[in-house]
Amino acid sequence: MGRKNRGTGKSEDGKDVRISNDNEKKVFKMAFFGCFGVGTNFPLEIVVVKLDNYNVDFYFYRGDSRSKIRDYTSAIEDYTMVLEFNKNSSKAYYSRGLAKIFSGQRAAGCLDLSKAGELGMKEAYDTIKQFCY
Repeated sequence: MGRKNRGTGKSEDGKDVRISNDNEKKVFKMAFFGCFGVGTNFPLEIVVVKLDNYNVDFYFYRGDSRSKIRDYTSAIEDYTMVLEFNKNSSKAYYSRGLAKIFSGQRAAGCLDLSKAGELGMKEAYDTIKQFCY
């Protein structure tokens, strides 16, 4: 999934960018050989996002990790990012729906679960029965 999304895209400031393996190697070398400064607390997830701003898998798995530690607001942001790249991701709708429900946004979460079901995730309907009625 992540490899498919490499190529071109938008940077954080809206400029067109081309993502290449050469650029990734340079950033990895900088990150792991201390070019960010000795003793800095440079979060690994920031390095990964800079390397491949369009790696959908990264956002999905980070969303899962954030959900597990009950950081539902951040998880919702990550799942929303996945949906910006792939509007037909039933897994992202399902996961975002659960995160919304657990963060107190029951109606919005139930809508996401319904969308996951429409996209083919059958277990979403059982989850809807459990949380939305």
